[in-house]
Amino acid sequence: MGLISSDWGQQGNIEFVDFPLQISISQREPAMFYAVLSNTSLMAPATNSISMRQQPFMTQWLRHRAVESLRTAVMDPKRAYTDAVILTVTYVFFNEALRSERHIALNVHAPALKRMVEARGGISAIASNGKDGLILSRYLSWCDRIVASTLGSQPLFGDYVEDLTIGRTQWTGMWSKVQTLM
Repeated sequence: MGLISSDWGQQGNIEFVDFPLQISISQREPAMFYAVLSNTSLMAPATNSISMRQQPFMTQWLRHRAVESLRTAVMDPKRAYTDAVILTVTYVFFNEALRSERHIALNVHAPALKRMVEARGGISAIASNGKDGLILSRYLSWCDRIVASTLGSQPLFGDYVEDLTIGRTQWTGMWSKVQTLM
């Protein structure tokens, strides 16, 4: 998930890639930390020692720990609507939708993610909450559009456009383009 579009430039992409780990550490959120590790294992090239192709049990274990930690986080009123928890749900939704469990993604995690974002005032309110909020809004928008265009579903966040780059991006087939970069 490290590339949004080439129009955002190198610095925006670096921030986008580093953000999940950075926020998991700064907000001390184990759910996000495990989700980052699981996602890294899932998307690593087959030749990499952390690749799920070499260590399939590790990816599943990390995913299980992420979901287990996420359940604890959403039950805690102080953690439930933090940037890190919303991003963790985004990760889970994205990976389920595009890799394995589309029904769960669209019927469980998509509505939960939408409720969480609405509880924070919507994606525009999140975007206006400093640099972290802006990057989180980009993750939400990017993942939402990739899932919607890949599965032929409606975007969760409608026509939200943080900047014109997003509006001009050709989303159809984007997931295939991203996969070729991994």
